[in-house]
Amino acid sequence: MLHNDPDIRTQSLQKTMQGHAALGVLVGLIGGWFFAFAQLQEVNVWPLFAFDVNMPGDKHGWAEAHVGPILNGLLCAFGASILPRMSGIQKTMIAYALIATVWGNTIFYFCVPFGNVHCLTGGYAKAFGAHGNVFDAIGYVVAVLVAPLTMASMVMIAITLLRSDRGTSAPTTAG
Repeated sequence: MLHNDPDIRTQSLQKTMQGHAALGVLVGLIGGWFFAFAQLQEVNVWPLFAFDVNMPGDKHGWAEAHVGPILNGLLCAFGASILPRMSGIQKTMIAYALIATVWGNTIFYFCVPFGNVHCLTGGYAKAFGAHGNVFDAIGYVVAVLVAPLTMASMVMIAITLLRSDRGTSAPTTAG
């Protein structure tokens, strides 16, 4: 049975998810500063100051560290908006799976700039002609652990949303 009225538990889960979503977006925004500094090879806060810096890590990896956490935060916020339509234990499963997604993928994205193979494996990657380092291994393991949770959450959300419209007639538009 679907619960359309948010109860106290649902509201608490939503607030928790939204808080983690906001923090994930914040971390991504901070990653944007690192991305900018890596591109410029200087810390430049015009017109206040600028000084040279040799930013460690791959410039493209810093772009991922900027965008990835923001998108995962938004995904978690989206999941929070759907909770009132979910039933029973699904609410809790979705909430904690998407919170794990925010932080697991944030770890992944912040390991990417320092990895040899973009955290796509912990071992040898023929495409890069390199072996993974410790950052690759950490990023890869964390991403592999949270990916099934994220995908299962999206399946449950999709089923809930698609089923919630069954039995109702959709409005027609004149074409």
